[in-house]
Amino acid sequence: ELLEEFNARPMRSYGGLSRRELFEQVEQSEPLPERRFVFAHWSWAKVNIDYHVEVDHNLHSVPQNLLHEKVEARFTQTTVEIFFRGQRVASHARLSGRGKPATNPAHMPATHRAHAEWSPSRLIAWGEKTGPETPRTHGWGEMSVVSATAKAGYEGSVGASAPRQRASRACHEGCARGSRSG
Repeated sequence: ELLEEFNARPMRSYGGLSRRELFEQVEQSEPLPERRFVFAHWSWAKVNIDYHVEVDHNLHSVPQNLLHEKVEARFTQTTVEIFFRGQRVASHARLSGRGKPATNPAHMPATHRAHAEWSPSRLIAWGEKTGPETPRTHGWGEMSVVSATAKAGYEGSVGASAPRQRASRACHEGCARGSRSG
């Protein structure tokens, strides 16, 4: 009752309008927006050599021509958007957890796209040609495929057995250390 009386009292600084009249003129004259407001965080990130940026502890791809560029990331509860010079260059569903990659194949160089199509069995077969321990040292997840296929490409371009022997020896030593550490 007192609130209604207070809101109906004229205010001198507003030309004699009451709070209720002012509310009806200003607030009720425009309809509510059709879409709800979505809260978003913004951060800066630098594009890594693997054409991914780290946003909220996960990796999100951007077009590979942006290597080493500084970009802005906008992330909501459901979406991650990457902007370069005010233009959106990538959009991904936001990932839960940590260290997970979100890679759009269109962002990859052609050579990476070709290697991304390798199946785990093909990678394991390649690894066994390098040495029996090689497949054991890789989790064969999305990001380890990049390093494994880079090794395969290096060996293929060199064509010598020395890199293959070094890779096999390194994998053997890695497996031996891993089994000792428990």
